[in-house]
Amino acid sequence: MAIQINGNGTITGISVGGLPNGIVDTDMIAANAVTKAKQGSGSVIQWIQGATADVNARHSESAGSWESTGIHVDITPTNSSNLIVVGGFLAAHTDSDNKWSEFAIHNGTSRDTLMTSGYNSPNSSMWHSVPFKYSQTAGTTSQLTFTVYMKNGSGSGNSYVGWMSSPGSTKNWNDMWAMEVVV
Repeated sequence: MAIQINGNGTITGISVGGLPNGIVDTDMIAANAVTKAKQGSGSVIQWIQGATADVNARHSESAGSWESTGIHVDITPTNSSNLIVVGGFLAAHTDSDNKWSEFAIHNGTSRDTLMTSGYNSPNSSMWHSVPFKYSQTAGTTSQLTFTVYMKNGSGSGNSYVGWMSSPGSTKNWNDMWAMEVVV
């Protein structure tokens, strides 16, 4: 088929791959023309920042039992096969020297095989920033909620997360995010 320039501004007769390299650049691609379906493996297709009200909790635990801190992030996957990566950091403290605290991510179903990280406070007057990261295959296209859990790992006293008991509109030195990655 011959290439034909039509009077309405369209061109017909060009096959897929028929344009030479370098003809179409970033400026020529229409806004939102590259869809999520066209993004390759490893592409981050959404990134959700935890809302201030969802990450600014203060929680304490002393009994050595896993408890929800209330700190969470929600994400709705676009493909059940994609990878969901959750991360952030927490302001953590203990009120006794050499106390161990543990943190885990609960995915709404279980906490059994999820990320757990702990820290040992050598001095009860110190606050620590505790980073964390967890990932799983989405397994669904329904909304997922990932919540930070904590427990006192040893000794008497309290383990805390969240700098202030009344953080107001601050993130209370905590933060959390989730992203969906094409597999």
